[in-house]
Amino acid sequence: MHKKYSKKYTFIKKLSKAAVMLALIMIMIAPASGCHNIDFSLPFYTMTPRRTSRPKSTVNATSSPSENRDYNETEKPQSTADVTIGDGTLEVHFINVGQGDSIFIRQGDKTMLIDAGERDQGTVVTKYLNKLHIDNIDYLVGTHPHSDHIGGLATVIKSIPVDNAIIPDIEHDTKTYENFIVALLDKEIETFPAEAGDTYSLGDAEFKILAPVRDDYEDLNNWSVVIKLTYGEKSFLFTGDAESLAETDIINSGYDLSADVLKVGHHGSATSSTLKFLKKVSPEYGIISCGVDNSYGHPDPIITKRLANMKITTYSTHTVGTVIVTSDGKTIEIKTEK
Repeated sequence: MHKKYSKKYTFIKKLSKAAVMLALIMIMIAPASGCHNIDFSLPFYTMTPRRTSRPKSTVNATSSPSENRDYNETEKPQSTADVTIGDGTLEVHFINVGQGDSIFIRQGDKTMLIDAGERDQGTVVTKYLNKLHIDNIDYLVGTHPHSDHIGGLATVIKSIPVDNAIIPDIEHDTKTYENFIVALLDKEIETFPAEAGDTYSLGDAEFKILAPVRDDYEDLNNWSVVIKLTYGEKSFLFTGDAESLAETDIINSGYDLSADVLKVGHHGSATSSTLKFLKKVSPEYGIISCGVDNSYGHPDPIITKRLANMKITTYSTHTVGTVIVTSDGKTIEIKTEK
């Protein structure tokens, strides 16, 4: 069996096993709880992803960071309420979901959602997408199995049609993870393991999966799906919770990491955003997603100082709320909720 298809088969088998185990429990409690109508006989993995057969070459534009910016010294961005989107625009919404991640991307009529925060944030994300009149998600990405990333995805999946899902080939023994997998199965969503090097189209933009690079990480954070999105001359790097080990592996992979906008890894934790990695990315803007007065102390002062020293203009959802970045492929504009 071809290696790629062998991996796909193993992936389905693992996920289906977890789902079936949960199903047995649900069946046992069904008379009391009213659980029903979940058909686990449906195929989970039946088609190839909608990736470009011949990926277009990305434009490796490297931004020149401003020399007059510091952490939280933004350029008085407009409120997100003032955002006007054109058809030729890429929009990236860093949704404020407290201590977690959720990023919505749209180019033309194509959409992608990366994570949806904790379970109680699923409704927040769904309502946000409803306000944008989103009636379909082309790609849904669960970066890794931690609840502050995939917790709200089950709610989104139940509320908005999803065509394809991309997740790392790793299990996690939690109810939150099982709820997520069951939602994918119940809605018959085509689901694929994230494979570094795969490139997909998103309208006139494209995104490339850079990680996970290895399949032997012990820390779930390092299994994070890392994505580089390119639109015209501008690019974005979304890192999930990838920590220093994964960052080193990504660097060693030889990928072009340069990006204009960086989703700062692991909510601004000191476990991520090494100096070497930041120099490779060389972003003009950094976005941190974390909660107000969170117990982890995110963002870590070590990281905010490092970003400031590199003249990276940084926005954090815990201070400015939702951040919307728009681009026409040549320029970037940033607006914030507060």
